[in-house]
Amino acid sequence: KPSQLLSFGALGASFHRFYHQTADPRVALLSVGTEEGKGNRQTKEAFPLLQQSSLNFIGNIEGHELFMDKADVVVCDGFVGNVLLKFTEGLAQAAAAFLSKAVGADSPAVQQIRSLASAAEHAGGPLFGLNGLVIAGHGRASSEAIAASVKLARSCLDNDLIGQMRLDLAAAIGESA
Repeated sequence: KPSQLLSFGALGASFHRFYHQTADPRVALLSVGTEEGKGNRQTKEAFPLLQQSSLNFIGNIEGHELFMDKADVVVCDGFVGNVLLKFTEGLAQAAAAFLSKAVGADSPAVQQIRSLASAAEHAGGPLFGLNGLVIAGHGRASSEAIAASVKLARSCLDNDLIGQMRLDLAAAIGESA
């Protein structure tokens, strides 16, 4: 629902503030064009909700802009987000394989791209929208990734991330906490 995309934006902005220590994260809506009227029904209806919210909403963003530092939080539905995540992991792996053949596997550029491809395995991420804290890890997570996930969970608890997310969500949707 469009209202859920607003909630996703609020929760994403809240986590970005916590994790990256950013005061006012830029929130964008993933669409097929940057203009307000672009996208499917869900994104067209979510746009004014995000625009009228307390979030630092910067408008629509297209897929090719995801890695251009235009937004800190990009909002989309879960299906699109999961496809996008897996696509980018595969793209980084393919780019590393291509560069390995071209410049050698020991090249610093290849190593950097490989680390991007495996970044999702270094720690889990919180599942938003639950009434509590759950850190989800990758099915092929290493022991180091599991340890990093436990540290993330501890930090979330120590800093009352869930309480702060409740407040941020209520502010974004215009309710009192």
